[in-house]
Amino acid sequence: MKNLDFQKNLSAKEKILLKFKFLNNIKIILIILFFSGLLLRIYYTPFDLPLTQDALTYFWYANDVSILGELPRGYAVGNNSWPLFLSIFFSLSNSENFLDYMTLQRSLSIWWSSSSIDSLLFALAPKESSSMSKISGEMYFH
Repeated sequence: MKNLDFQKNLSAKEKILLKFKFLNNIKIILIILFFSGLLLRIYYTPFDLPLTQDALTYFWYANDVSILGELPRGYAVGNNSWPLFLSIFFSLSNSENFLDYMTLQRSLSIWWSSSSIDSLLFALAPKESSSMSKISGEMYFH
């Protein structure tokens, strides 16, 4: 009975906050944001279309690195860290179809962008109680 008396004295806003008390923990919110961001990216990514623009340049660079085993010449790639990372996975994959490699590149980029939640956790941890940190985290992943 004592618990019921306690809830009678609460306002409507306090009752709602009490029901969703777990949302006050920033780690739980970031885990929810990670999975919702991952699912949205997977849902809206066109896996059946070939890559275009700079993603295509990174693809061919990574493909040449995995085949040649060294850095290719003649590419105007501003940053070669992403293609070098991709080339590791291209070397491990054994496929004759280049669309399989493009799907692998898209999957890795989705995973990489979703897993950047760790950096967001460290950035927002000091502002854990701030509602602005929760809003900025949600905007970052959607």
